[in-house]
Amino acid sequence: MQDGTFNRLDLNLLAIFDTIMSERSLTKAGKRLGMTQSAVSHALARLRDVTGDPLFERTGRGVRPTARAVDMAVDVREALDQLRATLRQRPSEFCSTSAERRFLIDIPGGMDCIIATELAKRVVDSPGLSFRISGGRAKSIMHELRYGETWLAFDYEPAEAEGYRSELLFEDPYVIIARPQNTIVSAETTLPQFEQLEQVAFMPERDQGPSPLSQRLERHGVKRRVKYAVPSLVSVAAVVAASDLIGVMPVRVARGLQRTFDLATYSCPFELPPMPIYMVWHENFDNDEGHIWMRGVLREIAKEI
Repeated sequence: MQDGTFNRLDLNLLAIFDTIMSERSLTKAGKRLGMTQSAVSHALARLRDVTGDPLFERTGRGVRPTARAVDMAVDVREALDQLRATLRQRPSEFCSTSAERRFLIDIPGGMDCIIATELAKRVVDSPGLSFRISGGRAKSIMHELRYGETWLAFDYEPAEAEGYRSELLFEDPYVIIARPQNTIVSAETTLPQFEQLEQVAFMPERDQGPSPLSQRLERHGVKRRVKYAVPSLVSVAAVVAASDLIGVMPVRVARGLQRTFDLATYSCPFELPPMPIYMVWHENFDNDEGHIWMRGVLREIAKEI
């Protein structure tokens, strides 16, 4: 590439290229970037002129990168990440009581009501801080972490991809929840009895796959009679508290929801591995003072809930 050509290069083209590499679709890339497919196609045409390569070839299911695009991808990604890290650097120490900042956090459905409640108690003296907490497990959470659409996520598995950090916060065993007046479930409930009881189950949106609990129960051969499938653990607790149905959820979530709903908890009549919860972020935020503060607060909350 000639120096004159580089000087005229729009860095947005590289961000668009990186998003297409991630999504393998111009339409999906446009949705993520807030652009029309036509605008993405136009930007790609400009980058093709610069590189002298088609970069992507259309397939029946999206686009496929050329050998040149594959060669470019790692360098482009590293360059973009370095730019983002540079722009995010804070020259002074973060002070939560005087700083003005919005934190973007992604938390699995159910945990959000517990974490947000505890977080609110800790920032009463921080008028400049605000929080956007998402509870819908995005398909591309790693993409969102790297691009700053989410700054920190709670997840059931550690991030193993290069450039990401994971920290185990806790491991949570499962319990049965029921309203105290429910006489068909008790500490002596057996597995056959459990499998005959009608239940309320947390079921994520269709494009997010089965819940971690459903996956674990299936692997261990435990069956459930699901009367209601609802989109959050809060809904599970609400229906259970108003009926003779039962539910199953991590014990920390159950304890938190007992502050709002009249619930009893019982040990499960089967063995399941406890649910691990990891804090995950991109290395771009390693040295960000506000992010360091946020991670510390979440560690404190994890120890106390």
